[in-house]
Amino acid sequence: MVSREVAPFVLMFVVLGLIGCGRDAQKDIAQKEQGDMVCLKRADLKLIAGSLNRNTASMEAAINSGADVNVTVEGLGPPIVITALGDNYSGVQLLLDRGANINAEDNEGYTALINASLSNNPDVVRLLLS
Repeated sequence: MVSREVAPFVLMFVVLGLIGCGRDAQKDIAQKEQGDMVCLKRADLKLIAGSLNRNTASMEAAINSGADVNVTVEGLGPPIVITALGDNYSGVQLLLDRGANINAEDNEGYTALINASLSNNPDVVRLLLS
């Protein structure tokens, strides 16, 4: 689980690691199938950034631009797990409304429900249980 204090630094390293990515979508798909680092779509990066920054408007704009609500970034996890950690009720609701996998896990096995519970976010816990 990435703490709120560390998350911006993790995102910076993720973004820096993706700077050299090409624009060849077929190549990116082939890399993904081979298990190599994959270049994320700009919209996916914006969604992750919005999740980390608790910015629901930014998250919605990213989704409307084609972001995958279930995209997973190594070391961070999917947006719903990140958003639940940040006590962003409206962000979690947005992701659920747009089809996010409520059972998605980060690389340590934490789900949105676990993160909301550990972060003492009772409103988000109730939302995830409803």
